[in-house]
Amino acid sequence: MAVTELAILTAKSANALPALKKHIAATLPVLKAWHQKTYPQSSTGPAPVFQQVEDPSKVLLSFRWDSVEAHRAWIESSENKTGMGVINGFIKTEGEGKLELFHLDSEIFPISGPNEEQKGLLGSPVLMVARMLVSPEKKESFQEAWVKVKGLLETHAGGEHLVRTGWRVNKDGDKEEFVLAAGFESVEQHYAFAMKPGFGQYMAIFQFVIKTDVKHYRRFL
Repeated sequence: MAVTELAILTAKSANALPALKKHIAATLPVLKAWHQKTYPQSSTGPAPVFQQVEDPSKVLLSFRWDSVEAHRAWIESSENKTGMGVINGFIKTEGEGKLELFHLDSEIFPISGPNEEQKGLLGSPVLMVARMLVSPEKKESFQEAWVKVKGLLETHAGGEHLVRTGWRVNKDGDKEEFVLAAGFESVEQHYAFAMKPGFGQYMAIFQFVIKTDVKHYRRFL
């Protein structure tokens, strides 16, 4: 099953951020070369990197893998250990803000389809990422409610290719986590959704949600 890796790193300080960006940029070609060598039959796809709007010290990395196991092989590789050995010098590695890494059961940034769909989410000036915790017994009800209202958000964002979702594979605790990614022209455009006539209907999904975390990102790689 193809999965999407999401990794959230926090720079140690504002002064460490430029160096962190530099070393991430240097690591990406190594990752793609390793992937092509190790999995020649699999497309590498995009490897976007974003900076958080609310907290600019946070960086979001994403990559498509054929499986969680394929990603683990990269984590154990000498190439990754060398690159992370450098990157770890510029990020928080313990306590609040330490590296958070997980996978989604879908392709958030697809590698196939019409060009406008490939570039839609990645080409958006602002990427909104909403993380919602759902009790296991309410997962099916949440999914049914989401299917009924997702078109409202898709219409506001500008098309269904600008809204992608997935469930977390490697859960943290006993709760299910639903991740929603949507592309917007600005943070203000996202918040304007609350003023739309159908927003009350959209809010029906939150009766099944325990906790929601919403952040915005801008791509720099």
